[in-house]
Amino acid sequence: MSRIRKIAMAGGTFGVALSIGFVMQNGDVMAARFGTDVPVIEGDDLGGPVSPPIETPPAMAGLAEDPNFVEPAEEEPAAGAPMEPEATAEAGADATADELPAIRFLSAPPSDRAPDAAAPDDAEVAPVAAGPGADAPASDEVPVPGNLAAGGLPDPFEIASLVTGLASRAGDLIPATPASMAATPQAEACATTMDAVAGRAAMVTLTLSAPCHPETQVTLHHQGMMFTLSTDASGRVEADVPALDTTAIFIASFANDGDGAVAAVEVPALANYDRAVLQWQGDASLQLHAREFGANYGDEGHVWLASARAEEQAIAGQGGFLTRLGDGSGPAPLFAEVYTFPSATVQRGGEVLLTVEAEITEASCGREVSAQSIQIRPGSAPSALDLVMTLPGCDAVGDFVVLNTMLEDLTLAAR
Repeated sequence: MSRIRKIAMAGGTFGVALSIGFVMQNGDVMAARFGTDVPVIEGDDLGGPVSPPIETPPAMAGLAEDPNFVEPAEEEPAAGAPMEPEATAEAGADATADELPAIRFLSAPPSDRAPDAAAPDDAEVAPVAAGPGADAPASDEVPVPGNLAAGGLPDPFEIASLVTGLASRAGDLIPATPASMAATPQAEACATTMDAVAGRAAMVTLTLSAPCHPETQVTLHHQGMMFTLSTDASGRVEADVPALDTTAIFIASFANDGDGAVAAVEVPALANYDRAVLQWQGDASLQLHAREFGANYGDEGHVWLASARAEEQAIAGQGGFLTRLGDGSGPAPLFAEVYTFPSATVQRGGEVLLTVEAEITEASCGREVSAQSIQIRPGSAPSALDLVMTLPGCDAVGDFVVLNTMLEDLTLAAR
């Protein structure tokens, strides 16, 4: 790759904000831009119970509006009964007007305990799909909320509320539709379904079928990562996506009418890998670069879009590979690049340097660029960084801005 000039910059120069946790609340620049889709799941795994939404009993409806209604007094605890401690406010500095918004954790972080042994890459895992596609009733569809944000991007809390009420078991993700609301034959023929199948190197093959959405842009959501694809003439699209959670839940949403589908699958092999994600919207000309074990640009160990490698490299424990997501079609397309490294099986020690680079082009010069990075590490909580920066002017076309602090380098001990 020809490089006329590189401009090295610290991420903090452009207001990179660290998100302690996975996703930030809607006050966050990139959360508002990209939204969030991490569902609230309780229990040890997908087979565990999911708390259903709490509904007000019919007998209680309207009591609050009744002028004769008297709220019952709280009972005094019995003598000798344990008392609940009163809530106390911890001493601290007064809140200021520019205080950062509270961070909302929508899913439990990974276990902080490293796996005892590397999970097999070729373990067979039964997929869980929503919709009448794979042994699921015709009612197993979930509509994506129709009041989507401007530009076709979902509001962060619409996606969260969408998956909060998912069914009580993984094999029955979507609540059954009452008989009185059974889908018509026409609706069944138009049903949108999605299947998720776990593969090697902790990859997941998604197959979306939307017969009534031919050649239409669809947004795929997974653990805060988002990218867009377009369906073919029959309304189908397939993608191989790096999993970002061992319980991997995917959401597909169409912006034009709020239609969509959900699929989930277990991916135990993710415990073997580190993953770094860079995502952005539009023509930002961003690139994720990994230089393994002292490699320079253009060397064998330099992994980027032009030298992405195949997943077999990681399965053999020899090095990482890069996956590009998003086809660039449709309005305001979303892109993501994911670097995968086999941290649990690589046999040599050393460092993997991770950088984000922005090429200054005629289309991007002088423009504001927004991006987000996400890192997934075995035994650690996910982390995210948001970036908003203005690229140099058009007299710098052909140069590259290098950001060294958006991603943490990987340090590996020899085995």
